[in-house]
Amino acid sequence: MASPAGWLDTTDEASAVLLEGWRLMGPARRAALVDAWSRDVRVLAEVGIQRRMPAATPSDVRIELGRLLYGEAVVNRECEAAVRAHDGPALGQS
Repeated sequence: MASPAGWLDTTDEASAVLLEGWRLMGPARRAALVDAWSRDVRVLAEVGIQRRMPAATPSDVRIELGRLLYGEAVVNRECEAAVRAHDGPALGQS
């Protein structure tokens, strides 16, 4: 059995074991794993943003993540005001 396209670093034997594991675990477990991985990737992205922008507030991090995910125009047009309204004023502002 050939490895699926894009799995250039995976042997045929490893691919077979991986695919069989996915088949055996069932849809609920697969969905839970994908959900957990998605949350982990988001956290890693947020940590990376915070490291690149040490003075960023939580709102700034969420806005920057939105820019990375959806593009500058979407965030500027739709999201920034909503995020800031949800989070309240920045520290030191009333």
